[in-house]
Amino acid sequence: MSMKVTHDVVYVTHDSLAEGIGMSQIVPLLIGLARKGLQVGVISCEKAPATIELKEILTSNGIYWKPIKFGKFGPLGGFGRLIRLAFFLPKAKVYHCRGDISATATSLRTRKPFIWDVRGLWLDQKIILSNLEGRTLLLRFAKQLEKRSATKANALTTLTSAVYPVLRKRHPGLTTNHTVIPTCVDLSKFSFCPEFPQNRNLLLSGVFNNYYDLEKTREFTSALKRSTDTSITWCHGKEAERERLGVGEDKIKVLTQDQMPNEIAYSSFGLAICKVDAGDSLLGVMPTKVAEFLAIGRPVVVSAGIGDLDEMLTVYGAGIVLSENLEHDIQLLEGLLLDPQTTYRCRELAEDYFSMDMAVDKYYKILQDLRVQF
Repeated sequence: MSMKVTHDVVYVTHDSLAEGIGMSQIVPLLIGLARKGLQVGVISCEKAPATIELKEILTSNGIYWKPIKFGKFGPLGGFGRLIRLAFFLPKAKVYHCRGDISATATSLRTRKPFIWDVRGLWLDQKIILSNLEGRTLLLRFAKQLEKRSATKANALTTLTSAVYPVLRKRHPGLTTNHTVIPTCVDLSKFSFCPEFPQNRNLLLSGVFNNYYDLEKTREFTSALKRSTDTSITWCHGKEAERERLGVGEDKIKVLTQDQMPNEIAYSSFGLAICKVDAGDSLLGVMPTKVAEFLAIGRPVVVSAGIGDLDEMLTVYGAGIVLSENLEHDIQLLEGLLLDPQTTYRCRELAEDYFSMDMAVDKYYKILQDLRVQF
């Protein structure tokens, strides 16, 4: 299929399809839209040559893929990706832009309508992850990316409802065509496992960047091990930069995305503790790992203020929101792990909010609302 073909929709991302997020979030969504009868294309920034397996998955579903080089890390690398995305952008009737860089690149190249898929407050997260404080020019540039994305977007999706008022305050002219679509998982792939394993096991899943509070995590795991006989396993993909987390992990495994469902099924619960001083950026966060654990029927322990999770976990009884009293929190967790109904409540929450099929339906409706003639 040539780049000159006008696709119904093209997904634009500066992330890699071959890595964890790409395989768990982007590829299933593309396949779902293609099965709706749409002619789907995708352009992505890849750190390594495309694998034959991934090419075959996309080709067999009729999806056109334009991989381009990821390039360097850092601000200059990000600017390079923006330019390359704009230059190589395939033709489409409408675009689905993942994040500020993709939305800006698309708006620079075409006047076709696009969805700004806000994967959290990107600028605020970069300040934390890359220590941009004090780097005035870079901050101005990043703010312009967000402003242009907000100004030009025809539709907006966010991972949480909590972040939308923040964006509206920053950008009064922001479109009201807004839909909340959290991080989602393939519920058939992350299938329900109703029984907890006999041995107590905390599974730390995925990459833990500077956004996560490893010191607080260490405090929790230390208190946990003092209270109960619990093993700790850290599973991550090849992209992880750390050799150890240093939070008391007993085992470390390097697994592919396809291997994670079984690993989660053999775990008792998951954990995601973010830095509480992350400001507004926490409101837009919805970790993929949380949805994966819930889908299989495993509760999660999270820090307070992460997106909509405080309310979701409390209402469904599907996890623990950490307080200042870790011993009390561990007692509450123990109650969940002893309750045979906990796994069912976790799965129910996943089916109600984190289903990839539901996400596909919502994105398809947005495309229809944009009056794109397919």
